[in-house]
This record gives sequence, C-alpha cells and structure tokens, in this order.
Amino acid sequence: MAITPTRRRVAGFTAEVGEDEIAVILGYERAIEISEEEVAGLADTVGDPPIINEQYLAQSVGKTAAVNGISVVDDDGQAAVETAAGTGAEVILKFRYDDESGYDLTGHFTNYTVTGDKGAITEKFSANCRVNKKEPVAAPS
Repeated sequence: MAITPTRRRVAGFTAEVGEDEIAVILGYERAIEISEEEVAGLADTVGDPPIINEQYLAQSVGKTAAVNGISVVDDDGQAAVETAAGTGAEVILKFRYDDESGYDLTGHFTNYTVTGDKGAITEKFSANCRVNKKEPVAAPS
C-alpha cells in the first residue's frame, strides 16, 4: 500500500518580527549555505596527461532567511523590518505555517529593498536575514 506523503502548504504562512506580523507576504525562503575550501595538492591528479583532481572540505555553515511581499502603508511588521535593517539590530523572525508550527530565527537583516516599476500597480519589498540561531516550533496540540 502506497503512503501519500504529507506536503507542506504555503497558504496560511505568516512571519513576524518580534510581535509585529509582516503584512502581505508573497514569498519566503530559508537557506543553508556551506562554505568550502579547496584542499587538493599538486600531486592530487587524474588522467594522462595529469590534471588536478579537485577536493574540498566544508569550512563553515551559514543560515539565511528572506521574506518578500507587497508594501503596505503604516504596517507595523514592515516598519519593524525596515527599522531593524537600518540599525543592524538583532531580531527574532518568526516563520509560521498554517498549523502554527515553524521556526524562530534569531539574527539580523542584511538588507531591505523596496521596488516599484510601471509594470506593477503596487510597490514591493524584500528583506534578507542572517540567521545565527534556528529553533523549531511545534504545532500546538
């Protein structure tokens, strides 16, 4: 008997900075980035004539998160993101799914961008966050 996998729904997703919910989110991202160092020496070769056989070791692991959406005038959540990005303040970015599970991401915003163009009727925003601590949050019972 085949088991149908449970898929993560994006409808109902919310994000908050502190206690301020960010309005009209269109998308989000969580990422893990691995920096690596090339460690092959001149004797690490393959083929004839020999060429260097690249080898790498993981050097560091980093985490980032991002949100983007439609700008809303006087939205406390978007204002909190812009203020935190402008001051380098540490924040807790709360990502929640429709079942209220998700992550508390502690870090700081590395950018906040607002864009508009003649092909769109609404102004858009995006913000990227460097995550120093990621804590899973279980759905309430």
